[in-house]
Amino acid sequence: SKKAQEYIIKRFVEFKLMPFNDYYEQSFSFTPAFTPANTGGTKISGTNLIGYIEGKTNKDIYIVITAHYDHLGIRNNEIYNGAD
Repeated sequence: SKKAQEYIIKRFVEFKLMPFNDYYEQSFSFTPAFTPANTGGTKISGTNLIGYIEGKTNKDIYIVITAHYDHLGIRNNEIYNGAD
């Protein structure tokens, strides 16, 4: 995961994306609701990445590029993998 983050940040810099709030990395944590795979109370932490490009002719328009966690977990015994 860390190597993927480093690679993506390198690409953000190469493409001259601006960091959101001075950082590409946006940390998060949460405690998921009880599921069969999680007995509850287990805090999960991660880092999403966000960069943007400001519009050239209209400075109020942006292109936002993200790399984020969107794993849905296991539902009805099927694994729903997401971006990491």
